[in-house]
Amino acid sequence: MSILKVSVYQKPLNEGLNLTILKKLAALKSDFLVLPEYFYLDSNIKDDQALLDRSQFAQDWIQKLSDAYHGVIIGGTILRTDESASKSVLRCSTPIVSNGEIIDWYNKRNPVDYDFEKKTSAGGEEGVYILSGHRFAVLNGRDLMQTDEIARLAADGIKIIL
Repeated sequence: MSILKVSVYQKPLNEGLNLTILKKLAALKSDFLVLPEYFYLDSNIKDDQALLDRSQFAQDWIQKLSDAYHGVIIGGTILRTDESASKSVLRCSTPIVSNGEIIDWYNKRNPVDYDFEKKTSAGGEEGVYILSGHRFAVLNGRDLMQTDEIARLAADGIKIIL
C-alpha cells in the first residue's frame, strides 16, 4: 500500500475564512485535506438564512482553495439546497473537491436536525470515491457511529474512511 498524507485542519471558531488561512492551507503538501463540520461558522450566524448564505460563501471559498491546493479537499459540512432530488430539499453535505471543482457531494445519512429550523433530508449515496489513486469512503457526523455502515464499507474492501 502506498503512503497517504492526510492533513486535518481545525479553524478557531472566532476566526472567519480569510486569505491568510487560504494561503496556509494551499501550502500543505498532502494528498487529502479534511475540514471539520461547519468549519465556516462564526458568531455572526443568527438564523437559517444567514447559515445558507454563509454556506454558499464557504463553497466558493473551498473551490478557490482547491485551485491552489494540490490534493483532494473533503470538507466541512455545508448546508445546501439540493435541486437534483425529485423536489428541492435541504441537505447537510460534504463537498469532495479537486482541481477547483466539486467532484461530488456526500450527503449525511443521519443529519442532526436540532441545529436548524428547517428539516434537513438524509442522503442515501454510497459515499465511496476514487481520487488521486486512492479508493476511500466519506462519513460525517452521526454516520460515523453507524456500525452497520462501517461493516458494509469493510465488506466492500474500503480501507480508508475520511
